[in-house]
Amino acid sequence: MQTTELNKHLTGLNRVHLQVQLVADNAQESDALSKVATGKATDAQKTLIETHINNYCKKIADHFILISAKVGAAGKTDIVLEQFGVGA
Repeated sequence: MQTTELNKHLTGLNRVHLQVQLVADNAQESDALSKVATGKATDAQKTLIETHINNYCKKIADHFILISAKVGAAGKTDIVLEQFGVGA
């Protein structure tokens, strides 16, 4: 699965909102994306998408934790990350 960053902005002192485009590499990923977006995915399909999003977030934001991710139509995904350990 391929991920392209569409938009990124701060939404608070320690939070970042990302909008990314997920693009499937095969039929299995394509089916999982469409079903997760409509709420009809199996646990295996949810896990496939969740794993990709988690791995992407770890890759781009080492000192942030994933707060939420919502997969929308055609793979457009909204992600909220929060920086941890700031001001501690």
